[in-house]
Amino acid sequence: MSVDTSNQTAPEEALQSPSSSTTPAPPLAENPSPSPSNSAAPQCTLNPRISSWRDKGKFDKFRDYQIFYYKQDGLNTTGPLVLLLHGYPSSSYDWVQYLELERENSILAIDLLGFGLSDKPPTHDYSLLWQADLVEEMVRRHNPIPNGPVFIVAHDMSTSIASEIFARDIEGKLTAINVIGALLFNGNMIMEKAKLILGQKLLRTKLGPLFSRLSNSIIYRWQLGSVFSREHPLSREEGEDQWILQTYNGGHRILHKLISYTYERVTKAERWHGAIKDWKKPLSFAWGLADPVSPLNQFEGWKDLRPHADAHEMSGLGHYPQIENPKVFKDVIDAVLEKLGSK
Repeated sequence: MSVDTSNQTAPEEALQSPSSSTTPAPPLAENPSPSPSNSAAPQCTLNPRISSWRDKGKFDKFRDYQIFYYKQDGLNTTGPLVLLLHGYPSSSYDWVQYLELERENSILAIDLLGFGLSDKPPTHDYSLLWQADLVEEMVRRHNPIPNGPVFIVAHDMSTSIASEIFARDIEGKLTAINVIGALLFNGNMIMEKAKLILGQKLLRTKLGPLFSRLSNSIIYRWQLGSVFSREHPLSREEGEDQWILQTYNGGHRILHKLISYTYERVTKAERWHGAIKDWKKPLSFAWGLADPVSPLNQFEGWKDLRPHADAHEMSGLGHYPQIENPKVFKDVIDAVLEKLGSK
């Protein structure tokens, strides 16, 4: 399926998400108190857009860490829970504009540990296996239908978290949640085909800790903007919001630790690529064709792993199609869910 985006524009970046059925989090002071695991981290001031997003979500504790999540009940009470898993180095805030358009499906979006508004412990080992444990437990706790159907939408780094979940499902170890299908998009699951940006390359070297400490708003927004398409560049407001979420709880100081997942993609390649091949449930791919960091040969590599997967092309969009043109992105999700429902 190919989607032409040349005549479609993203909605105004109002950054207001739909009302959640969950109880809003308590009002946030301009300089929130750090959680115990982040007691040494400098705190940043949240702007009104981020404060509004935080107040629409809630916090839960997993293995002594505070995890931010957003939950929304949809009009379709019998359909699957749509689980939104963000990429590196961003957060569940990536889905805000998509959520403005989504009313039909129930949604669960999580800030993985080390990202967004969740805790960011500086000495933690940020393994994707740990993150997969977190995802499983959050779904178990917050699925509106106990053990009800779950549809995964995973971006970037989280395509490998999804792959770990597929592997556990194949092994019969996924007993608490019922995943019925998935959509993966724009991620470097095959590391030998990845085209990392300069910042990612530096973070993977011995200079990574120093580069993390020297990171600032200008460098961060330049690097983030480099993965957006020319037709849909990173806006000033979006760049500001992403930097605030990065610096919250000192997250910009641990970027070199968060990127360790790229090494796991090498050591776990046989397991995770095997899961893409062998998982028996419906799996679809989508790709922003103007993505400079996850090039088309990466997409072709995915299709080589699973030749019969439905593949959706989003022309003119880069690495963040859910931000660049959320209407086109929603159309892809709707098409995949519609086909899933007809089976």
